[in-house]
Amino acid sequence: MIFLREGKTGKAKTVYFNSGLVKALSDYLESENIQPKEFLFYHSPHHRKEAIDRRSAWRVIKRAAKKCGLKANIGTHSMRKSLAYAIYEIDHDIAKVMIMLNHSSPKTTLSYLGITQNQIAETYRTVQL
Repeated sequence: MIFLREGKTGKAKTVYFNSGLVKALSDYLESENIQPKEFLFYHSPHHRKEAIDRRSAWRVIKRAAKKCGLKANIGTHSMRKSLAYAIYEIDHDIAKVMIMLNHSSPKTTLSYLGITQNQIAETYRTVQL
């Protein structure tokens, strides 16, 4: 796990890593020979003391999506939204997603995920007990 402070909101956050991510990070650290206190992602091998910025991260993600044959407009924010929606789809626990996103209300999270009151009502109508 890591502890961080979000730049936009200033809120503290804990991010947990599953075993697959821990393995991928370990492999990456070893292959790139990244030392303690160095950035995980940096501008270039010649500028390892300078962290990658938001715009550069967007370019890397865009390039990777294109190589995978994805034509959608994919970036850091769409990945955040997709992860949040996937987590919501597991058990429809909006409180869990709200905390994960560091939102201050369930209403904000529902809006962020694009879940409308009509969709919620339709879910109630289709539930078979």
